[in-house]
Amino acid sequence: MESGSTDGHAIVYPQVSCLPPELMCIIFHFLAESHATDALRSCALVSKGFLQPIRKQLFYSITLRLALHPRPILIDDVVRRIRGLTDLFRREPLVASYVKRFSLLDSYPVYESQWITQQRGLPPLLDALTSLTFCEFGSAVGFLDWQLFPPALRLSLMRVFQGRQLRTLKLRNVGCVPAFVLVATSVKAMDLNNVTVPPDQQQLVLPPVAGDMAFRQLAVLNAPPQGPEVALLGKDPYHASKLPPPLRRRV
Repeated sequence: MESGSTDGHAIVYPQVSCLPPELMCIIFHFLAESHATDALRSCALVSKGFLQPIRKQLFYSITLRLALHPRPILIDDVVRRIRGLTDLFRREPLVASYVKRFSLLDSYPVYESQWITQQRGLPPLLDALTSLTFCEFGSAVGFLDWQLFPPALRLSLMRVFQGRQLRTLKLRNVGCVPAFVLVATSVKAMDLNNVTVPPDQQQLVLPPVAGDMAFRQLAVLNAPPQGPEVALLGKDPYHASKLPPPLRRRV
């Protein structure tokens, strides 16, 4: 029990919880896995001691994606969330370190995804995400062109791709990407969907294969090349890279 006093009268407050912190974290994790976001937010208001453990659950994964069903999520909604997250992470950098998974994918059934590259708040948001283990970026139905990305966006994406903690990288329909962007990475699984490299950089795409190499899986799914771009690693990427063929998944 906690006690205090007001105008000479003792006030006794009930103890928030007698459970050990480890058990409380398990409970918060269960609520997060059950998508009980409202319940988690309510718990965060109960005690300051609950705030940071709950924030770790709430901000573990961030997905920015357009949708029509079950609840419409439009471009303006995504833009507002980008701004809100950027402001929050600027005020409280510790919260940004809780984000481990980040996905920005245009899944709207319109073949024009360049709105993603026009968001000035996106580079500052990406720069704040320094603890990612999973990153997905691109468009599910439309097409982006890496060469047309603003320099600030390209630089911020490169920093994310080269993050020391990043283990899984998925790129979809982002056009022709310089090889050095894909080489300088510590990921163990890379999934490239309609991603190409300049013809003169094909041999630079994968790091040298070594016995203790951290790179474990490469999945490439490319449409027939058009123009100056060529399919990443040619016709037989697994033979060229000496990696065992992973299960190729259409996503």
